[in-house]
Amino acid sequence: MLSGLELNTELSVPDPSFTEAEGRTAYSKLVFEALRDGKTTKSAYFESYTAEGMEADRMEDEYVAITVVDETAPAAKVDYSMTESTNQSVTATLSVYDPESGILKLERSYDGISFSPIESIVSHTETFEQNATVYFKVTNKAGIETIVPVTVSNIDKTPITQDTHYKVEYSYENYLGNWVPITEGKAYRRVMATLKFTGGGKTLSMTNNNAAFSRTLTEDNNTFTFEFRDQSGNTGSHTVSYNQFDNTIGRTSYVLSNTAKTNQNIFATITLTDDSGEIAFAEVKKGDVVYPFKGEPLENEYVVELDSSGIYNVTAYDYAGNRWTTPITVSNINKVTPTAIARTYSTPPTTITAQSVNVELTQFSKDIKTITVTGVEPTGSLTANDIVHIPGTKAVRFRKNGTVSMFFVDDYGNEGQEVITISNIVSTPPQIKATATLAEDKLSVNVTFDQIRDSDGVPLDILRKLTELTVSYRGYEHALLTEVKDESGDALSYKEAVINVKTNGEHVFQVRDQTGITQKILVTVEGIEVGGPRVKEVRWTYKYLEKNQSGEWVEKDHQNKIVVGVDTSGKEEGYVVGIDKNPATNQNVNVTVITDKDAKLVGGNDPWEQEKSMNYRENGLYNFNLEGRTGTYTSYGVDIGLIDKTPPVLKLKNGEELIFIEGMTPKKDASIAYDKSKLLDFEAWDMVAGKGRPDEPGHHKLWNWRAGV
Repeated sequence: MLSGLELNTELSVPDPSFTEAEGRTAYSKLVFEALRDGKTTKSAYFESYTAEGMEADRMEDEYVAITVVDETAPAAKVDYSMTESTNQSVTATLSVYDPESGILKLERSYDGISFSPIESIVSHTETFEQNATVYFKVTNKAGIETIVPVTVSNIDKTPITQDTHYKVEYSYENYLGNWVPITEGKAYRRVMATLKFTGGGKTLSMTNNNAAFSRTLTEDNNTFTFEFRDQSGNTGSHTVSYNQFDNTIGRTSYVLSNTAKTNQNIFATITLTDDSGEIAFAEVKKGDVVYPFKGEPLENEYVVELDSSGIYNVTAYDYAGNRWTTPITVSNINKVTPTAIARTYSTPPTTITAQSVNVELTQFSKDIKTITVTGVEPTGSLTANDIVHIPGTKAVRFRKNGTVSMFFVDDYGNEGQEVITISNIVSTPPQIKATATLAEDKLSVNVTFDQIRDSDGVPLDILRKLTELTVSYRGYEHALLTEVKDESGDALSYKEAVINVKTNGEHVFQVRDQTGITQKILVTVEGIEVGGPRVKEVRWTYKYLEKNQSGEWVEKDHQNKIVVGVDTSGKEEGYVVGIDKNPATNQNVNVTVITDKDAKLVGGNDPWEQEKSMNYRENGLYNFNLEGRTGTYTSYGVDIGLIDKTPPVLKLKNGEELIFIEGMTPKKDASIAYDKSKLLDFEAWDMVAGKGRPDEPGHHKLWNWRAGV
């Protein structure tokens, strides 16, 4: 067996085969190496000197295989029969094992110092009658020891005692509903006995009384025994009792300061008496509202201020905890302000009138027999002369629009008022404006009507609606706005009055309301077309070519116009556009005639407008035949004579002689030899507007080379 070796550590020991007499000491070196095969096999490595041979060769080494090496202490496990708190004995079972070298011995000690052997070396059961610690020493066959302490601390066999583990308290219920400590010797309606556990190392629980720690004692049931146990199973009991009880309630009486009808607060003087002579608490409530007492009570007399009719409950408590409630009924207080909830009009507010209007209050929030009108006051611009009120009535007559306040009082003295406004009395004409809109065909004007409004869009006349007004024109009367209803009589939309006027000039419209008051509206109509269109201007535009200073032809734009009656007599039936005032061109010319009224080409699908255009591709006359909206026709011709699309003419004088033979010289044959002079003898001209030959008027002679003209 190898012991005392550490893994991978060298250990040198003296070799006894050498003696000190030889003058030297030999050592063997032992190395305890690590695992070699991943299991339990280890090796010991030895180095030693031999007794013979050369000194340098004496060192020898050797490995010794060790198949079982025990380096760990034995293991132990403890199992307890009970780990919760208990008042019974507890057993602890110790199990020990060592898988490498095995168990050599098992020892026990009660003080942790002196150990004595135990017969069993595999397991041992120890019985504890009380809390204690027992020490066990386990030694394996490699000589390694382990000390295992086994402790039991959950045994409790002490009895449950008052003042150490619990105490008893007595309390009664006061007027606040709280349970407070009693005063010894006093009587109470009921008493509560409570066991309060104070600890002392125990946790107690009740085994009767539905596990509750409190018990209410009454005159009929004044004794009770609590039974309880601790967490270890120890049990106990305690009897509580109380013998002084008072279950007699007190009495309440009261006097009201006023029982007549009033709208003011009244006072109640309340007297509370109890056989015990003691009042612990008193209060007055109406619903959830508490009414406080005035000052301090005097010999059990309390004064409280009451503010409305109803039932007030007076609740009182004596010091025994008895409670009684007495109602106080009050029916003579009323602070509700009366209001008017219905009225009648001699003329409904939605109907305008030129007469006075009478308004009467016919229903109130209280019985009308209890209401008395105390006065009527006009407000704003309305004066007393504008109204009539007969005392004793609930009516007022308005001569003018305005507002009054009618004051009244009920039989409790509550005052109220009703504001009455009249705004349907009219004396001024309606405020309507007429708008004339020229029809799309410009042959008539549609006149419509609307209210005149201020800058904020509010009608100046707020009394009249358009549905209540009519307009008359040339003996016919029209409603300004008419409801369109479905088969059920429900309004679907509104139809506005539209009066069609076919002549220019002043037209008079009369707007009337339901009372006959009339507003006269004068409308001046303009813009209705009369007669046919007239051409007032002719314009033409085109492009042409002109040589610049460099001799290059450049394209330019040209436009011109005439105003009929200014540039012409105004009586002509057309106009000729020639080269006298306009440059000639080989491009198209666009001509536009402008009329004083909308027109369209006769037989055409062009729109109604005041401008009609035609594009001239050649010179010639085109008549603009125009039709006006009234069906009247007019015609105006425009003759274009400045378009020249014919190229210039070039004529050679010696055409029959212009035959040349290449290489021929004048010496050989002058008639067929090249002669430049023959090419320069020609005439050229340009036809303008399709007119003119070289000797005719209107032609442009370009050049005659020989003549130099």
